[in-house]
Amino acid sequence: NIWVGMARETAHQLGTPVSALMGWTDRIKSNPDESLIVIKEMELDLERLNQISDRFSKIGSETSLEKISLKNLVNEQVAYIKKRLPSLGNNINIDIKDVEDIYIEGNITLLGWAIENIIKNGIDSIKNEEGKIIINVLTNKQFGLIHIIDNGIGIDKKDWKNIFRPGFSTKTRGWGLGLSLVNRIVKEIHHGEIKVIQSEKDIGSTFEIRLKKVG
Repeated sequence: NIWVGMARETAHQLGTPVSALMGWTDRIKSNPDESLIVIKEMELDLERLNQISDRFSKIGSETSLEKISLKNLVNEQVAYIKKRLPSLGNNINIDIKDVEDIYIEGNITLLGWAIENIIKNGIDSIKNEEGKIIINVLTNKQFGLIHIIDNGIGIDKKDWKNIFRPGFSTKTRGWGLGLSLVNRIVKEIHHGEIKVIQSEKDIGSTFEIRLKKVG
């Protein structure tokens, strides 16, 4: 089951940049005048493929941490995903509402993966015609908080912790390894917390990542 989960997670990771590259290829064929713009976007997707390789290589190995801005990290992930929404789902809006400039000790590659995974998880859960993902970056005295809110199908309260187990599934959906990898990245590598703080059936869910701030 773990190997099946890893294969699915790899396919899930590769799906966005590969689909986007195919879309850019079609666009450049039909609009040759836009080639310079499209090539820049294709370069971003190729860099994303390189990042995916880097992400998997970092799991299980010693990871270097540096001072990073949560504001910049979230903005970068959202900017990439927003341009590729047609390959992820129709009629989905992603908005960053409240963003404070908070710094933490972290690994950009892995934390970016964690944020992307939760956003994609939210997109996968949305069955409405008008899907929404809202992201807030907040702070308290000790921690930086990232809230990722979707209006998807929701998660039963009894499963709020189970979804972070490798390969966990319910009657409505499978969770694969994505959230278990997020759990490992946040808890084991960054000594933070990841949890569902709110979820209602057919209303949506709110995930929280909590990371210790640095000056």
